[in-house]
This record gives sequence, C-alpha cells and structure tokens, in this order.
Amino acid sequence: MIPESDSRGRDKQTAVGRSFIPDPLPRTISPRILDALRRYSRHARGAFSPETIRAIQSDTRVFIKWCVTKGICPLPADPEHIAQFVDDMAAQGKAPASVRRYVSSIRHIHIAADLESPTGKQIIRMALSRQARLHGTEQKQAIGATRRVIDVILHVPGSSLLLARDKAIIATAYDTLARRSELVEIRRNDLQFNPEGDGVIRIRRSKTDQEGAGSFRYIAPDTAALLRDWVERAGLTNPHDETHLFRSVRKGGKQIGKGLSPYDITRIIKRLAQQAALAPDMIAGLSAHSTRIGATQDMEAYDISTAGIMQAAGWKTPTMIARYTRKQAAARSGAARLAQRQNRV
Repeated sequence: MIPESDSRGRDKQTAVGRSFIPDPLPRTISPRILDALRRYSRHARGAFSPETIRAIQSDTRVFIKWCVTKGICPLPADPEHIAQFVDDMAAQGKAPASVRRYVSSIRHIHIAADLESPTGKQIIRMALSRQARLHGTEQKQAIGATRRVIDVILHVPGSSLLLARDKAIIATAYDTLARRSELVEIRRNDLQFNPEGDGVIRIRRSKTDQEGAGSFRYIAPDTAALLRDWVERAGLTNPHDETHLFRSVRKGGKQIGKGLSPYDITRIIKRLAQQAALAPDMIAGLSAHSTRIGATQDMEAYDISTAGIMQAAGWKTPTMIARYTRKQAAARSGAARLAQRQNRV
C-alpha cells in the first residue's frame, strides 16, 4: 500500500543551494579543475532550477563512479572513454534518453570546469547512434489519466482532510496541466476564485519559463469546489497569503504542515488510484505526469486546437502534444477515415 503520510525526503531549500559538484570527487582531478568547479557553482547558484541541479549532479555521479571502477580520470574525460561509457550503459539496459542525458551532463561539467567539452566528438555520436539503432529511441510514457480515470479517482469515498487535499491536487493537476514541480510551488495567493464558480491559478515559474514570467491556468467549477473545501478546512482562507497552497497533513489528519515535495505528487495519485480499486497495471503506470498526459489526450479527442492545448499546458512547440497523442492519432489517420467511408467500421 502507498503510505498515508507524506514523505518529504530532502528539504527543497537544500536543492537551491546545492552544488553541481558530486561528492566525493576522485583525487585524480587536479586542484585547478576543482577550483574552477567551485567558482562555477558559486556563480550558477540561483541561475538553474533545483531539478536541473539534481539531474546534473546525479548524472555526473554515475559517470564518475564508472570512471573510478575503470581507473580513469573523469575530468578531463577522454572521448574514447565516454564512448565506452555509453556502450556500457547500453549493455546495462539504460534507456537511450537516459544515456543522452548523461552525455549532456558530462558536457556541462566540462564547461563548468573551464575545459573543452569532448562530447561532440564523432566517436561519441557513433556510440549514441549505435545504442539508438540497437534499442530504439521510443521513451516510456506514463499512462494518461483521462477524465474517465480522474472521475473514478475523485469519487473515492471519505471525508478526511488528507483526502480533501489529495482530490484538490489531482483535480488541479488535470485542469492546469501543471507539472509536479509547478504544483508544489503554487501559493495561496496564486489561486483566485471567480464569482461564476470557476477560477484561475497562476503558475509562477515552469520548465519552459525559467525567468519567471508566469502564466495563468483555468480551473473549472468542480475543481474550484474541491479547492474551496481544502482551503477552508485547512485554514488557508486568506487570499493574500504567500504560504504554499498544498501542504502536508500531519499524523492524526487534523493539522497541516509544510509544503509538499514534487515526489509526493506521484505517491498521492497512486494512493488514490489504489483506493479507487483501479487495475494494478493501471496503478503501476500512473505518475505525476499522468494528469498532464490525460488532459492533453482529452483535449485532442475533443478537437481542441493545437494552439489551445499549447496555451493550456505552457508548451512553446507542439512536440509533446504529438508524443502524448500518438495512439489517438492512429484512429484519426487517413487509413481510419478510409475504413469509415468504406463502411468497414
């Protein structure tokens, strides 16, 4: 079972001040390079999202660990060694997208160390191509939580404060198409209820809006009703409050605590899916991204324009729409329309 209480993991504030430098570093790296990395980390503080810092640090740690086991110095890295690293990761079953991200992080850490990046060399490109040809480049996608799935989840019986919060989160995630990192950063004063019963939520910063220009997302009356229930019962009724909108619920279920971690969002959707008695394979395929995928699929099914979907999700290109709706697109293809006109459907 998914645990009832929220597990915050590491404090989000720690990630903001976290260095790009993995710890510990091998002693084979020269002091000059270490000094350059430290200087870069100081200047980079606040310029990148915590998620970006975590990803680069985690990816670089994988490469450094591999180098240590091979007796190789990771900085500066030899192109042949990086190509061998790519081959070894492929042999271990790592996804091509993951390995490409590793190489991108290796490039970043070289630039951070004021070194010429070796990752553009042909030998590394060929290693990446070799893996892509062998394993393909299709990325595993979470199951889309379409409106049918959302409605089943939102009808889970119960009246606890925890359940009120979880339903408000899932409904908000579907309407706003917000990423997990965006959901947990919504503040109480980002939420505005309208007299008509619906409302809007401000997304202050996103993956595609690192400068914080912000955007506004629509919430339907049924979602607004769930949010009203949560804020009233949680004592978050001051519309000007800067506190996080979605907060942890302390043991006992009657008091709220600190803000949530992005990792809590997946736990919440899986927990409610279990309580709704969804199929085990469905539950296993759900993630914090499922509401974003499902809402996109629903909009495509209802012939919402590409521009409208992009605005709703905060995308700057239609690439992700095409990725999320590939299966649905097959049912609307030329072959499908031909079958309909031939009365074969």
